[in-house]
Amino acid sequence: MRGLVIRMFITLLLSGLFATTILAQTSAKEAAANLRLQLSEVQIRKAEVQALDEQLVEDLRPENIERSFAGIGSTHPERLRELPRRQLEITRVRLRIELNELDRSQTCWKRRSAKQTL
Repeated sequence: MRGLVIRMFITLLLSGLFATTILAQTSAKEAAANLRLQLSEVQIRKAEVQALDEQLVEDLRPENIERSFAGIGSTHPERLRELPRRQLEITRVRLRIELNELDRSQTCWKRRSAKQTL
């Protein structure tokens, strides 16, 4: 009788350990999947910001700024062109800052994902 109780106790203990191991593996897989998802979101946003930056570079070309004011007359056309140029440059600086932050985030998520898969 005592041996039966000991066997039942050991069986319950081992099944509890087995269940805990399975749950830990499942949650680790979910965490890894979550990290991959966040990494892909950062990569998508980074691609969007890079595309916007390329468009701003094109918009900042002097001939494109001049073209945007082709039909507008002014006694000081250089002042007229200066404001949009400054606004575009400010926007580009903001995009560059965001791009740097996305680079850091991407590196961080890659490291976390690598640690998670180990």
